[in-house]
Amino acid sequence: MNTVLRQTQCPNAKCRQIFVDNQETFCPECGTRLVPPASLSLESVPASVPMSVLPDIVVTSKASRIAGYLIDVGISLLFIVFLAIPVIGQFIFGIAGAIFFLFRDINGASPGKILLGNEVIARNGSKASGKQKVLRNLLLALPDIAEIIPIGGLVLGPVAVLVIFGLETVVLVATGERLSDKIAGTMVVKRRR
Repeated sequence: MNTVLRQTQCPNAKCRQIFVDNQETFCPECGTRLVPPASLSLESVPASVPMSVLPDIVVTSKASRIAGYLIDVGISLLFIVFLAIPVIGQFIFGIAGAIFFLFRDINGASPGKILLGNEVIARNGSKASGKQKVLRNLLLALPDIAEIIPIGGLVLGPVAVLVIFGLETVVLVATGERLSDKIAGTMVVKRRR
């Protein structure tokens, strides 16, 4: 089930802060009175205040997020062919997997999210920065980084997968968002048209 969050933008031309699902009457940044989203109309906003119409944000369901992740994992499994290369195959496998998971959302959505019509945005409703997109995937890249360690990576990688996947799954099921989203200040929403 998707959740709809309303966006409110401060009408103060100097502030223009965007708030998602805000219950405040006044802007916490500048103190200007906020126009409630339900009463947002041309009559309720003075003509002197430039106001952009802000679309509602539809937060992606847990099932859609899990399906997108499984698609991405399926793509990353293609890197297993590198393990067939003697001596350096494990190293190449770890590097390729780490790069894939770190930068999979760099364009706003991973391949799995694109297929399901989802995207990553900042918690305030704006476009997520590159730093936020990489930071939200750092935990997912750790098992592949562990794979780089010669011989020991064959044990550390799978153990890291189980620990991180278990932690992320528990937090996702309990709260509806990944631990990494909380850390990076991002959320996954339905792609805006």
